[in-house]
Amino acid sequence: VDPFDIFESVFGFRGFGGREPQRGRDVSYVMDVDFMESINGAEKTVNVDRKTLHVKIPQGARTGTKIRFAGEGNPGRSRDGRSLPSGDLFITLRVGTHPQFSREGDDIFSESLISYPQAVLGDKVEVNTVQGLVKLSIPAGTQSGTVFRMRGKGVKSNRGTGDHYVRVIISIPKKPSKREKELLEELRNVSRQ
Repeated sequence: VDPFDIFESVFGFRGFGGREPQRGRDVSYVMDVDFMESINGAEKTVNVDRKTLHVKIPQGARTGTKIRFAGEGNPGRSRDGRSLPSGDLFITLRVGTHPQFSREGDDIFSESLISYPQAVLGDKVEVNTVQGLVKLSIPAGTQSGTVFRMRGKGVKSNRGTGDHYVRVIISIPKKPSKREKELLEELRNVSRQ
């Protein structure tokens, strides 16, 4: 590989008295994207240097994903003033956060509150995922902080589909009702025997 060819592809000219630029400069922009738009994919319209561009955000996009628009960068000029083809325009995505979900690769992580009876007796609860509501079976005797894996309920991308991991947290009522207190007293007395 000719190192001057690499230099030329990056900077548009050979330098050191070599050939003049063959095209204009590449231009880069950062575009903020909503968390769920990055998960599901979306189409957005943006104005860049008075140009209107239709940006297709791929499903499963992450922060740092680059989208290239060939020939939409700065136009070039030769030494004698002739117009040269424009460089490329690159839009780099910056994905926002979500109040409920966090993401690692194509896996999604969240927490779900369950009641004390649900933890002790077991139950089926609805868990919100990036693919919608999913029923999760909570086995009897589940401890607070237990993490359950829901296969294939994470991010769908060109790499495959990730999983969703949900940590269950037992919700303790701050102000139990009179009846709840009576039942808890009874439970405490039973557990002492």
